[in-house]
Amino acid sequence: MKTNILLTLFSIGLSLFISGKGKADDFHFQAGIGSHAQYFHYEEFNSSDQSLNQEEGVLPGLTFFGRYSNNHLLHQFSATILGGDVDYDGQTQIGLPYQTTTRTHLYNLSYRLEADVLPEHLTAYFSANWDYWSRSIQPSGAVIGLDETYRWPSLALGLKLPLMSSGKHAVYVSSAYLRILKGKFTVDLSALGFGEPELDLGTGNGFESTLSYTLKLLHDRKVGIDFYYRQWRFAESNPKTINNGTNTLTFLEPRSKSKRLGLTFWLAVPF
Repeated sequence: MKTNILLTLFSIGLSLFISGKGKADDFHFQAGIGSHAQYFHYEEFNSSDQSLNQEEGVLPGLTFFGRYSNNHLLHQFSATILGGDVDYDGQTQIGLPYQTTTRTHLYNLSYRLEADVLPEHLTAYFSANWDYWSRSIQPSGAVIGLDETYRWPSLALGLKLPLMSSGKHAVYVSSAYLRILKGKFTVDLSALGFGEPELDLGTGNGFESTLSYTLKLLHDRKVGIDFYYRQWRFAESNPKTINNGTNTLTFLEPRSKSKRLGLTFWLAVPF
């Protein structure tokens, strides 16, 4: 089933590429930069679906992108970084309430392919993404901190519709299905003599939706605002047993749900 989903997404992406080929004289290239403000929410659950901990806060960030179009086909490559402290509300290993902050850094690399299905009326898009999350739960009182990293690829397939388009102004709405592929989770347990064990993250599903406004300026420059929402779930990871020579520990990464709500202001210039 999972293989069929991935093959279907890949086939559709390839079909978009083939169907969108245009003439060389229609080629356009743009480079741009954007600033982010993103609401970050993450929650983990045990096997009984009870909340173990949650983190939330607003993260600032930057994105850099380059895109080129050829007739009715558009390619976009982007890199995004966000970082800051968010509130952590959870519990200790023995079940006592525990509040602190988490130092959070998010990195994303993305390739996006767009093709006009009905020119000026409907656009289909496919994207391949790679995410890296550095999570550092800060120590508080007698409780020590914990450093973790998450890395995972994902694929998205969606549609984009114009709500309004004139000579200078355009408003679009887009929505996509997200397929979260198996990634890696690493936790630093060096202070306890266990090193930095790694787990395989479970797969997951999600969706994304974006409302975009674009304004054309002089000399083919563009500015825009993107208001977006993304949500996905990770399945529970595989359990792993480790030993530090004295003690044995079996652990896993619990099931989780992530939500991202953000606003991006961007500028693109032609080359």
